[in-house]
Amino acid sequence: MKIALLELRRRPSRFATATVILTLIATLLMLLGGLLDGLLDGSTSAVKAQPGDVIVFSDTSESSFLRSRISPETRARVEAVPGVAAVGGIGVAQLGARVPGNDPRDLVDVALFGYQLSPDGVPDPPGDGEAYADRSLESGGVEEGMTIEVGPQRTPVTIVGWVDGLAYSGQGTLWANEATWREVVNENRPDAGVGDGVFQSLVVQAEPGTDPAELARLIDRETGDATASLTLDDAVNAIPGVEQQSSTFSQIIGVTVVIATIVVALFFALLTVERTALYGVLK
Repeated sequence: MKIALLELRRRPSRFATATVILTLIATLLMLLGGLLDGLLDGSTSAVKAQPGDVIVFSDTSESSFLRSRISPETRARVEAVPGVAAVGGIGVAQLGARVPGNDPRDLVDVALFGYQLSPDGVPDPPGDGEAYADRSLESGGVEEGMTIEVGPQRTPVTIVGWVDGLAYSGQGTLWANEATWREVVNENRPDAGVGDGVFQSLVVQAEPGTDPAELARLIDRETGDATASLTLDDAVNAIPGVEQQSSTFSQIIGVTVVIATIVVALFFALLTVERTALYGVLK
């Protein structure tokens, strides 16, 4: 060990190549990790911010907001489940928006959420026809106080404030009250229209000390399996593309770590072979 440390101190240039290679590999790993975090955050941050422990979907929705419908009767059953502290409806409409000053064909992709329980960083629901906008939409020309036209029917929505870091499936988000959300959905997606009191999903807050996973199973049992309830983390992973992105990047990072290990092993193996005769003399 003393010989190795002595050589490292006196002839550092012999180790320069390995140091550069390892530095580059470490940088690559950090870049891949940062890219993965950015992609996941751009797809899931709006759901992660929900102020609940369980997300309730309809049983046939395959954990998709767009395919899910929760009726007032089903909601009443959920609210009566032991361990449920509060329930709020939530829905989302993914559409293109026309921004004043932009070319009429230059649409900005938005995900308009209708909510009852305020997510982290989002104020209480605004008035009818109003919405808070994620600040990422500024790059598309959206400004506070501006009225944008959402969907093919050009439903007007006025931006009354900003929220930060809330995206869904790679789209900037708008946060409106339930009436505005229903208006946007019914006008622009008549095939997916929703009636009064109907939401796509429910955000459920558990009472202190209640296990979210157990509460999700209890909700499904009490509703006669008319619902498919997930913990907040599971609901995040159920967003289309999230698991695939995470799995792909994890494999890439894993392969990169293996390559780094092999490079280090080869480097020290070569150093050892070069000094075989010297080691024999020392012995």
